[in-house]
Amino acid sequence: MNTTSTTTTSPYGVWPIEVDSGLTVFAPDRLSSLTTHVLLEQERWFESEIAIVAKLLEPGMCALDIGANHGVYSLALAQHLSGGHVWSFEPTQEPRSRLTRSMERNGLAGRMTIVPMGLSNTRREATFAISANSELNSGNTAGAGATTQETVLLETLDAYAAQIDRPIDFVKLDAEGEEANVLIGGHNFFTSQSPVVMFELRHGSQLNLPLIAQFEALGYGLFRHHPELDLLVAFHVDSAEHASVLNLFAIKPDRQATLPRLVRQQDFVAPGPLAAAAADGALAALQGKLHAAWPAPTEAQAERHGAIGAIASAHFGAASGGQRVAQLLAARGQLQALIASGRDTSPEAWVAMVHTVYALGQQMAAVNLAMHVLAHWPAGHQPSGAFMPPLLSDLERPQSTDLGAWLKLCLLEFVETRRAYSSYFLPSDAASLQPMLAHPDHSAQIERRAVLNELRRGKAPDAALLSRLARGRNGALWAALAATVPPAAATAPAPLAEPALA
Repeated sequence: MNTTSTTTTSPYGVWPIEVDSGLTVFAPDRLSSLTTHVLLEQERWFESEIAIVAKLLEPGMCALDIGANHGVYSLALAQHLSGGHVWSFEPTQEPRSRLTRSMERNGLAGRMTIVPMGLSNTRREATFAISANSELNSGNTAGAGATTQETVLLETLDAYAAQIDRPIDFVKLDAEGEEANVLIGGHNFFTSQSPVVMFELRHGSQLNLPLIAQFEALGYGLFRHHPELDLLVAFHVDSAEHASVLNLFAIKPDRQATLPRLVRQQDFVAPGPLAAAAADGALAALQGKLHAAWPAPTEAQAERHGAIGAIASAHFGAASGGQRVAQLLAARGQLQALIASGRDTSPEAWVAMVHTVYALGQQMAAVNLAMHVLAHWPAGHQPSGAFMPPLLSDLERPQSTDLGAWLKLCLLEFVETRRAYSSYFLPSDAASLQPMLAHPDHSAQIERRAVLNELRRGKAPDAALLSRLARGRNGALWAALAATVPPAAATAPAPLAEPALA
């Protein structure tokens, strides 16, 4: 079934935002929209899972996006699945209209079917609560932030899937609270096929335990994405890991056996001694990426050197996924022992611990640890011996100052970008960004955050920052946004006028 609903105009306001994959996403024409704010700020969607989904699928495969909203996943999937197809279910009119326009702008109409309905356990009409942020639209008519209501059509997945003559390899399930009913209405589909299914672990602050139980009853195992390792790792809901996890993957055993980047429970190995040659080679790779000169470690540095060798091997070695997790576990244990005993309490040991805790999936624990390290950072400190920055992406960051100031900048940005999924969820706080902006090696995202922060406060952004943004990706939109704020704007927050950009 490949009929596609298309239109060339939309009654809803849109801003075309280019993301780092080269796609253009038509988002709501207001910074109060979560989608708009996040895409301007990060130039991608904030969920780490979007990066690995394409790596699990091959061109020619097919996918369902149940609850497509503005289509950040649908568009990314369709871009990757040449020869395949994506069915994007979006029951509400406003985001569906923008998704249709995005599909057309990106030339993906031949790879996508936009389905103007939702899925549930029966075919029926339902009343959805429509919020200013369509991410919060809900089948509960008293939904949070609801401003109006809309009658939508619901269908069962089994009924719709019977019209598709191709196997489905991936399902993104975000059905505005209807997920459990989608599984009931798709029982035949989920038992007869073996798609990788990505679903939300929680609704608000509540874990979606009934949905987890439904997947387990259908024979699916649970996995979560570890972005620093870029692996899907077996997940247990009774572990301490779920505090910062938004999404889980449900995967049947037959599919688990064929997927790359997957670590099943049986793949875990006990942390063991790391071969010296492997550690030395990984450390050399890390040293090269950091452009650092590391002399032979002193006796006091030797244990930290070994722990960072294990971290480097997990990232740059040739080990299996299970071995990579084991190497990080070993490094974490060694660093914990070093710090607790007082044998090595250097900032380098602490920052390596931040990296390891984060890479093992404990995001908020890593953020809290990083904040502690920053509060006790010695003035003028310079790294001595091997060290590892908080994030792998820091290894691509320019180094135009001494390594001590550079490493502190990395830690500051780690806290800023990992303490919440976006600055959208943080109070406007220009002062917190100034130490990062003052360092010449700050990331472009910090500049975008700073400008968004000022726009949210109704203030004119820094002219130099704005000039740089206006010359880059989405430059016309940044320039148009700035033109909506008077040069002598009041300090009190004020609503933004719409920029003249179609």
